[in-house]
Amino acid sequence: MTAVAIVMLVGTAAAQKGTLTDSRDGKKYKTVKIGRQTWMAENLNYQTESGSWCYDNDDSKCKQYGRLYDWTTALNEACPSGWKLPEKTDWDALLTFLKANDFVADKLRKYGFSDQLGGSLDDGRFERIDYGQGFWWMATTHDRNENRAYCLLVGACCEWDYEYLSGAKSGTGYSVRCIQK
Repeated sequence: MTAVAIVMLVGTAAAQKGTLTDSRDGKKYKTVKIGRQTWMAENLNYQTESGSWCYDNDDSKCKQYGRLYDWTTALNEACPSGWKLPEKTDWDALLTFLKANDFVADKLRKYGFSDQLGGSLDDGRFERIDYGQGFWWMATTHDRNENRAYCLLVGACCEWDYEYLSGAKSGTGYSVRCIQK
């Protein structure tokens, strides 16, 4: 009985849930601490002056999936004070922590990290939401091309899969998950 209580305490300590209120617009976001990192557990939905969109220009999609942002806006304006656009090393640390515990997708969901797969905006076309795909920007630029930044592709067709891409051309819109500084 004591061993069960210890396991439960360890599980609880690994994923502490909370909330964040964005002082810029009063929106509340779920947060989750996984390992040593505290992440927004849902996609950001902060409307900037420019560089952010609702999928299909439909406000109800923003409520469901959050907004899509171009990379410059994601990097410089999107995250609230005390939070930042994650670097590739931040995502690497999260995925390494979770891989040690097998199924990445299942672990993220269990920790309260929602899989809002909000599609993308590419060359003026909203895409991939119907295929269960989403992309999250990273602050890290590609080694060989500073005009391109990494993003994390997440798909939900069978099991959450992920891969790093570099695709920050102008007019591309992806989702944002902020990490606490």
